[in-house]
Amino acid sequence: MQQNNTVNFISWFRLHVSSQFRHDFIQAIFLCFFISGFCSLTILTCSFFADGILISKSSLYLKSAYFHHHCIFCGMSRAFISISMGNIDAALQINSLSIFLYSVFTINSIFSISFLTYKVLTICLKIKSKEVALWR
Repeated sequence: MQQNNTVNFISWFRLHVSSQFRHDFIQAIFLCFFISGFCSLTILTCSFFADGILISKSSLYLKSAYFHHHCIFCGMSRAFISISMGNIDAALQINSLSIFLYSVFTINSIFSISFLTYKVLTICLKIKSKEVALWR
């Protein structure tokens, strides 16, 4: 049933939406993908260079400190630093979702960098082929 709904939405989208809007929509999706990839890469890079002592002395999130309510991201910075140092057991003790989120960030960063490299190389090859055509 879910697949049938997806097919119906895709056919409706193709039928009722102009090609220019579809092109702009796809470009917006790619832009969000690149922004999230850059943010993921920044977070992963910071976790490699952050000092564990600095994080341990930082203040707790106010909601958990005053209301004793923990969110699913509590301890994620310390867990990412533990993963970056290779201490996976400590990361799982700090936050059990940290391994999954770290993996998602890593995969997102790799795909966005590789796709951006592909796009840049494609543009460079198009420019190079136009230059070659001009010299003939």
